[in-house]
Amino acid sequence: MDEKRHDGCDGRDHDAPFTNKTHACFVSTCYITRIAGDPRMNVNVRVHDSYKMATVTTCARGALEFFVQIISSSIGTGARYRRSSIRKLFVTFPAFVTISLLTTGFIWRTSRLVDENWLVCSSSAALPDNGTLHIHTPKTGRTGNHIRFYRWALTEALSKSCHVVLPQRISTLEFQSSCNAFLNTRANVDADCGQRYTIDDYSGSRFKYLSSALSNHVYAALRQYTSSREITKKRRYAYGRPCPQRGYSMIQIRSGDTYRGTFSTGGDWQPARTYAQYAPFPTSYYVHAFTILLNSGRPVVVVCEDVLSLACSFFLKLEVVFPKQLQVRLSGSLMEDLWYFTCSAHVVASRGSFHESFNLHASQILHDFSDVQVHSCIGNKIMHFMVQNANLYAQNVTHVWKNNDLQRSLVDTAFKIDHIVCAM
Repeated sequence: MDEKRHDGCDGRDHDAPFTNKTHACFVSTCYITRIAGDPRMNVNVRVHDSYKMATVTTCARGALEFFVQIISSSIGTGARYRRSSIRKLFVTFPAFVTISLLTTGFIWRTSRLVDENWLVCSSSAALPDNGTLHIHTPKTGRTGNHIRFYRWALTEALSKSCHVVLPQRISTLEFQSSCNAFLNTRANVDADCGQRYTIDDYSGSRFKYLSSALSNHVYAALRQYTSSREITKKRRYAYGRPCPQRGYSMIQIRSGDTYRGTFSTGGDWQPARTYAQYAPFPTSYYVHAFTILLNSGRPVVVVCEDVLSLACSFFLKLEVVFPKQLQVRLSGSLMEDLWYFTCSAHVVASRGSFHESFNLHASQILHDFSDVQVHSCIGNKIMHFMVQNANLYAQNVTHVWKNNDLQRSLVDTAFKIDHIVCAM
């Protein structure tokens, strides 16, 4: 039978003269200590900055409350009791302040240890070949698919306790990484890591969802790989370049192969071959998201590959109405668009994997869409959904996209859209 803990972290009352704030400070310190002292907690628990700040504030309030209590108790009492209270004040209060300061330093120090990245930028020559996963450059696929592939590879490296080497150049971009080899600080010398993987090796679903225990470390490595770091919310880098100082929001509208086709001599629409699983989101979703972004006071930039998309055509018309608040970028450089997206505070995403390549900063809020009503969600996201006619859209558009006249008409229909802010 396990022994019971008596470290005070169980919320029991403590002897006077501890006050409620003092006790809260003590319990918070115990919580941090327990995390740092238990090696099993290093993977599953992360001490957030907000919790650290709350703990420090609680300790400071506890010290002040203790000081006020001693002063108040000495007022209106006898001289002998006042002398005793003052002695207690001068002896106990400095000791408590010292303990509080030591506690504060300990909390910040241990939190850095808990948040320490497992994957550290290294040189590929310094990594043992049989202990390293070597990832080959994908020959085909879009940028988002490539970044997703690298995310899965980083997850595998953490799961197997391996080092990992990613391709130095992202083939779809004019970008070369200065940090593509990662040393796993928890590597296992006995791990079987000598494989060389291609994107086809990850075609299954075994790494479709990142475990919460590993996601922070994986995205930290991806930010190093893409030279995208966030020093403060106003001082960020994306793909090696400093972000613009002025805040803005982005809307990504997929077009291109989703909408391609021609008109016959008689005026009938003849769609080209398209991807059945990449049905476009309704124009009403982008409009609903635009109204939310417009109220934030930041300018909104809409990025379109071309004007084939019905939603792009709509925003080109709307740009005339909101010349200062709205800008539509057409046929821009992929690297330039990706830089803008990664730097943006809010991004309204389209269907597809492109958001994998820019949704890297923890502070970025991603907007997404669902055909059916959403009641709850998790993450730094805002989910938009249809309030009415969801089944109509799902059955006639989402399930099998053919880009025919009926489907194009439904995409451009005015649907009622609502949204919820996901829980962090």
